[in-house]
Amino acid sequence: MTNTIGLSPHARRYIAQLRRELGHYDIDGATRANLLTDIEDSLIGLDDTAIEERIVALGSPRQIALTAAEERHGHGPTIMLPTLGEWICVALALVAGAMGFLQPFLGAGLSVAVVAWAIAARDTAVRRRSYRTALWCGLAALIVNVIVLLAVLPAGPTEPTGTTVVQIG
Repeated sequence: MTNTIGLSPHARRYIAQLRRELGHYDIDGATRANLLTDIEDSLIGLDDTAIEERIVALGSPRQIALTAAEERHGHGPTIMLPTLGEWICVALALVAGAMGFLQPFLGAGLSVAVVAWAIAARDTAVRRRSYRTALWCGLAALIVNVIVLLAVLPAGPTEPTGTTVVQIG
């Protein structure tokens, strides 16, 4: 990760946008880190007009990412598609949301499992977008399940109705 201390807010936004764009393509971590460090170093200590001129000369973050992907692969960029695990995580989150209307307790448990899986997997995944989607879907499913549970469960202790007390003795 790069160090953005000493950068203007505009330069920090540019670096953050570049980091996001580089994450969309199959660019190895070392290349990504070197590229970010080199560009950040070229922006440190410049005033706003010099930063703007340097950013114009560098080009848009998307163009930089496309160029880096072309250099790595020798052809156009390779867009990283979600893996099977990412699709399963998102699908389970959607199933958990729908399950809230059929079996709220099971749906809530599945929602918690999906959220835990998405949180655990996001640190190891190169493509964090799909797991982020699964995380938000899982949280939404959990909220749906909790709302359904609150609507289904009684508000408090209930008194038995229609019972007769018989004393023996």
